[in-house]
Amino acid sequence: MIVISEGLNNKFFKGENSLGKALLLDGEIFTVVGVVSEKWQVVPNVYDLNNLPFENAPEAYIPFFFVASKAFQSWGNAQSWLDENIRTYEDFLQSETIWIQAWVGLNSAEKKQEFTQFLDNYISTQKERGRFKRSPGYQLNTPQEWLEINNVVSKDNKQLLVLSFVFLAICLVNSTVLMLAKFLRKVPEAGIRRALGASRYSIFFQHLTEAFMVGTAGALLGLFLSIGGLSAVRSLYNNYENVAVFNGVTVAAALLLALVASLCSGFLPAWRVSHAAPAKYLKTQ
Repeated sequence: MIVISEGLNNKFFKGENSLGKALLLDGEIFTVVGVVSEKWQVVPNVYDLNNLPFENAPEAYIPFFFVASKAFQSWGNAQSWLDENIRTYEDFLQSETIWIQAWVGLNSAEKKQEFTQFLDNYISTQKERGRFKRSPGYQLNTPQEWLEINNVVSKDNKQLLVLSFVFLAICLVNSTVLMLAKFLRKVPEAGIRRALGASRYSIFFQHLTEAFMVGTAGALLGLFLSIGGLSAVRSLYNNYENVAVFNGVTVAAALLLALVASLCSGFLPAWRVSHAAPAKYLKTQ
């Protein structure tokens, strides 16, 4: 049995339904039992951080226990607590070498407790047989904890994130000052409109809408610049194709943040111009 990617299905079966069909792989004939969509991609590859964590997903998946009948090369780390004379693939499988990463889904505290008890019993049984000479301590890590242990997201990236929000705050202050200077030049006009019957709320929302429109234009311009920047990153660096991309959530969050920032920077200037005293400007106009 084998599960293949959508790319392999398009390559060997012209995109047709390949379930139940045979596929020759490394001298063995496998029966296709599933096809994985190209859209499926865990980023970063929490299940394989020993290699490049941002590689594309594998193109083929075979049952794990098939490894006992055919010698497949292991691309991950291999560690052992015992000095053994390993000459053949069978020796490798029977040795004390640790080369398997196991993942388990535990959707409740009870399931986690049951699995912890299972591990404790298994370790005790194996130690009685003379195995596992090291300390019996172990940890059950969540995917997020595993990413932190392997330093997939470095401290430099977190510092850059903090700096980006600091830069955003500076931009908010600058845009507020510019909007304030622009709106204050319109205070005489707002004073006359107030005298003619316009309410403070209408003047306030008019100028706040203007700030919102300016922010919308800036958000769209920033979005296009970001798309160009990500394209440059993908062309300059390898294995960033799955990271330097936009998705729907990212675009929505970026636009929402830009629009909220626009409203925040335009609130004070709009409030100031809406509270201008009309009598003062009627005398001067």
